[in-house]
Amino acid sequence: MPSGVGATTLVNDPRASGVQFAPDPAAFFELTEKNAYTAFTFGTPGSGSTERKQIPQSGILSKLRVVFEGVLTTVDGTGAVTTTSRWPYGLMDRVTLAANAQNDLVSCNGSDLHALRAVRHPGFIPNDGVDLIPDGSGPAVAITEGANPVVLSWEIPIAIDDTSLIGALYAQSPSMNLDLAIREAVTADLLALTGTATAVITGTWYVQVTSFDIPLGGGDAPRLIVPDLSRLHGINAFEQPYSNTGEVQTNLIRVNGQLDRLLVQASKASPDGVATQQFLGWTADLDQVTAARIEYGASQRPLNYDPAHFLAMENLDNYADELPDKFMAFDFLAENAPRDVVLMPGVTDLKAVLTIGSGVTVAAGASVRVVQETLFA
Repeated sequence: MPSGVGATTLVNDPRASGVQFAPDPAAFFELTEKNAYTAFTFGTPGSGSTERKQIPQSGILSKLRVVFEGVLTTVDGTGAVTTTSRWPYGLMDRVTLAANAQNDLVSCNGSDLHALRAVRHPGFIPNDGVDLIPDGSGPAVAITEGANPVVLSWEIPIAIDDTSLIGALYAQSPSMNLDLAIREAVTADLLALTGTATAVITGTWYVQVTSFDIPLGGGDAPRLIVPDLSRLHGINAFEQPYSNTGEVQTNLIRVNGQLDRLLVQASKASPDGVATQQFLGWTADLDQVTAARIEYGASQRPLNYDPAHFLAMENLDNYADELPDKFMAFDFLAENAPRDVVLMPGVTDLKAVLTIGSGVTVAAGASVRVVQETLFA
């Protein structure tokens, strides 16, 4: 089921404060000042536990960054500790940013954010040495016994981009309450243990806020100068199980706004669960997703990549690398946003359709994961 449905009722402007204001992006960019600061830290909430924090009510909020610094301590005993497909960025099992306790602007997991970071910043190279991952990332990696330092980072974009700030939030409003919740993954979902092996993750989470001061202008009648606050930006993810090879259809969340990016990922799983879950690749063999398309109105197929290698080529052209965890992106912003974005109120039965190769052995736990990046009207 969908995790969050985005912002449907939130009013993102200063009118609720009863103050005079003027939307003037050019003047705002000339007069404002950027602020980046660590808003709060907290210790490891523990396997499967959640930490909640309120974002400071200050300025125009454009971005959150999260860093985890800690230690993975393992003891092999009579067995070993190896990674699953959710390691390492799945340590952030779920993150939500809720406005006024009812609008989930962001609802996804750390792996989704890691892939989206590679889409939004084409110069970003996953695992480029900034983060510290013991023995490397990916499934079935044996972890060296002992105390292994771990440093991981995520970006939670509030604005659709760092230049226009469209989708940024008027956090300064007394009627705007922004709550961030981070759930730490169950250790057994990240690491597979055999024999008497044990693994414990401890450390500190840091959350950095990027915001912009709100300047005054207007001469004799001072007014707040703000950027374009008419739109809201959302990131929402969900999974749908499947049990067949061939075509798998996934209905998308329909909202009053435009679909800017769609990330899709298919996985298969063995009966013993997440420890053996594998993401399906896009290479020329049977164990893959063989085709991918966007469909609406039961018969309209404007984007149809058959074989799926065509979509892989397009992603390589846009991002200069493949995306983490075998995600593939339908990116409606990469070339010409006014031309390509999908106006969701104007279409019906919008869905992503993946073709699962005939060589895939489908078992319990197989799923298609979808990440929607949207600008709400």
